[in-house]
Amino acid sequence: MLLRLLKFLRWSIPVFVGLLAIWIVGGNFLAAQLEKEIEREIDKFAQQFPETGYNNSALKLQALTAKSGMDLSITPDEFTVDAYISSHPDFNVSITEIQAVQKILKQLEEYLEAQIAISNDQVDPPPEELQRYLASKADTLEAIRNHVLNNEVPQFPVNIAPFLEWDDQYNFSVSLGLVHLQRLLLLDILEKNRRGQTQAASEMLELSWKLNKSLHNQPRFIAHIVTLIVLKKQIDVIRKLDSLPPKWQQRLLEHNYGQSLLTTLELELIFQLRFTQNLDSYSFRQLKEDWLYVEADSEKMLLWWLIFLGPIAKPYYRLAAVDTFQVAKQALAKKQTPNICSSDWAVIDDTLSWWNILDFDQLDVINNSLKGDYAMLELELTQKILQIKELAAKEGKWPQSVPNLESSICPGEKWIYQVSSDNTMSISFSDQPQWLQEKIEKGERPLTYSDSTIPD
Repeated sequence: MLLRLLKFLRWSIPVFVGLLAIWIVGGNFLAAQLEKEIEREIDKFAQQFPETGYNNSALKLQALTAKSGMDLSITPDEFTVDAYISSHPDFNVSITEIQAVQKILKQLEEYLEAQIAISNDQVDPPPEELQRYLASKADTLEAIRNHVLNNEVPQFPVNIAPFLEWDDQYNFSVSLGLVHLQRLLLLDILEKNRRGQTQAASEMLELSWKLNKSLHNQPRFIAHIVTLIVLKKQIDVIRKLDSLPPKWQQRLLEHNYGQSLLTTLELELIFQLRFTQNLDSYSFRQLKEDWLYVEADSEKMLLWWLIFLGPIAKPYYRLAAVDTFQVAKQALAKKQTPNICSSDWAVIDDTLSWWNILDFDQLDVINNSLKGDYAMLELELTQKILQIKELAAKEGKWPQSVPNLESSICPGEKWIYQVSSDNTMSISFSDQPQWLQEKIEKGERPLTYSDSTIPD
């Protein structure tokens, strides 16, 4: 019996080793062939985003905001200029000012949310603490306004090389200093408008809008999520202003936020591709770091397998990465449609190949483009609101009818405008697609607006 076992092992071990060698060599060769087309796509994508640094406008803005406790670095300490900024006295962020900002952030957010929840022009006075803080920053905000409105759009660094090459030591965080500054600006706009300083409020809105444009050229998904967070609040503030120039009606739809988000998602797919391709390089150091964040036993077991399988699983990782990337790219292509309300658009639910168990929720990431599409509908609604207010200001009453209510975002749909018997105007979307209904059920506000106060 023992001799038979030894004889079996004598022949089976070399066969197993041979098959393993064929798998490693052949699998990697096949993966390399499949990756060639993907690498060409990645090179083409990378050409859209050459590496750039801060422009002069952004550097000046950094200096103006630093003393107010707001760091506007997009990726701190990753660029040569950031090292300069961190050591130059003009860019030193005051600890006292940081603490002052942190102290009012929660109250500021709560106040803005409360005003946004009022779906008409009403604006309540801010708490005294916010009024005092805003007054203390009046000179700084005025200096920022003068600088930004009289210079080019601030441009922050762009560097996608760490995403393309999978640099796991790179700092992928994004500073929220720009969000804090925007919240303060929106508070200032509402307060100026409440006090009847409509021209000053309009100028500050110009500043806020131009600052948000500074992230339009950023290829990172998180940067565009920040843009949408700010945009949502800008939309709400704009709807409360009665005397905006007509140019705002055109400006609102100049940038396609849905398309921008789709572009950034392609970089996310590349990032995930590189991550999956390099799973065989997972180390004990990374295991120690990730262990604290993993709770499920199955996930902990996966981490151990990532280490012990090593080069044996390398072909599988590469083939799975290719499969995931190709399926995700096909799903991304389906999102390239001129009509986001079409019935066959909605949520993409393509599936990976049966053998690919490395599901990193890429399709869920792609479906996040709904955030940008919803923003476009919100912007179109805001455009119609401004149009109605302009007509009402001229006529001294809500107009009986409004031209051009067809939707350019959803061809075939339109906005429904009505004036009720109590002289309240309302506008709503004609037909909400399934994905929009689901977003509303999950907490997004409906595409409706009403107001009973006729603009002066």
